[in-house]
Amino acid sequence: MLEPLYKEIINKIGESKLIIMGDSAGGGMALALSELIGEENLKKPDKLILISPWLDTTMGNEKIDKVQKNDKLLNKYALK
Repeated sequence: MLEPLYKEIINKIGESKLIIMGDSAGGGMALALSELIGEENLKKPDKLILISPWLDTTMGNEKIDKVQKNDKLLNKYALK
């Protein structure tokens, strides 16, 4: 979904400076897009800014239960 949009933006702005930025789940998407950009040999952004990226969307980290006690905002069951 993001790759065609990225290509369209690159075509419109040319060699202008480009920053990809994302927060939380958007941070994970920004990272995934930048990995795809590298695999596809597309023009890389000048900067990649990830703010608290959600990287483990499988919620498979065994330490989540321990941290969950202190994190009242992000509930693992609600996130799933």
